[in-house]
Amino acid sequence: MEQGEQVETASRKPPLSEFDERRLALEFERVKLDRQRANVELRLKRRELDAAKTRGWKNILANPLTLAIVGGFITIMTTTIGGHFTASENISAETAKARQALQADLIKKFVENPNPQTVRANLRFLVDVGLVPDYAASLQSFLAKNPDSALPSSFNPGTSALQNLHTDDDAIDLVLRFEGGFSNNSADAVGATNFGITLAALGSYLGRDASPEELRSLSVETARDIYKRQYLIGGASALASVQVKAAYLGLATNMGTSRASRLFQAAVGSIDHLPVIQDGVLGPASIQRINAIEPDLLIETVNCEAAKYYKSLPQFDRFGRVWMQRLRTFSPPSLKGICAELQAVPNSTDPTQSNR
Repeated sequence: MEQGEQVETASRKPPLSEFDERRLALEFERVKLDRQRANVELRLKRRELDAAKTRGWKNILANPLTLAIVGGFITIMTTTIGGHFTASENISAETAKARQALQADLIKKFVENPNPQTVRANLRFLVDVGLVPDYAASLQSFLAKNPDSALPSSFNPGTSALQNLHTDDDAIDLVLRFEGGFSNNSADAVGATNFGITLAALGSYLGRDASPEELRSLSVETARDIYKRQYLIGGASALASVQVKAAYLGLATNMGTSRASRLFQAAVGSIDHLPVIQDGVLGPASIQRINAIEPDLLIETVNCEAAKYYKSLPQFDRFGRVWMQRLRTFSPPSLKGICAELQAVPNSTDPTQSNR
């Protein structure tokens, strides 16, 4: 028993003193603080590394070479993108202009016809099939508001067109283009006309009374035939120059064949200073003297006589401008200056114009 007690007593540790306990507690706190310091230092190191990375990118971006490269790249991209948009806008603008030019050319081509009904049909066709979308609304509105008016064309009644005539049909077509189709001006004493043809002239051609509806629907082919049968007949058909024929037709349509013939006879007497009978009939003697005169001189002299006649009429103040335009259209392109009345077109006191 004594031996066992001795062993048990030797294995027991003596109790710690108060000093040792405090020393152990302090050691524990030191280890704890070391761990906290190590954690703080680790976080600081990480922050320094992150800051170093950030400073590296900032230094790179702040480098003049880097700035120059980036600036050049931005400039190239801006120029490229701006050029692309500018080119796109230019292409769109040029395409729109080309489309409008094509539409205008189509309209111009389709109105180059002396028959207003044909012109209207042509314009309606352009609108209906969508070939002139930029002008469709305006054309539809015009056609609806002006069912009977003569349509505009590329024909300019203020300038001479005689130099482009070669046949009798050319001379007639010039008159048809100038007359412009159906017209019914209340101030015109002869009443309604179509291609310069009156209701009475159409009735004479048909051999019976003609109706206003027949005059309105007169075809250009019938109009040409009327001019050949009622105007280019007798001595007029023997006129040698097609330009002279056109000038004769221009006057005969406006004032009748008899008055036109007397003006031609007066012009002949004025040029060759020989006596002439102004009977309003172009007989063989008159035709021989007419054909012997240079055409441009004859036409200008005849139209000068016509200008004097127009100015003697009481309606000249109202219709004088269009009458003088008619004479200028059926005159040579280069005037000899023998007639002051043909040098300038007077102003009309009435904006209403008549082809007669």
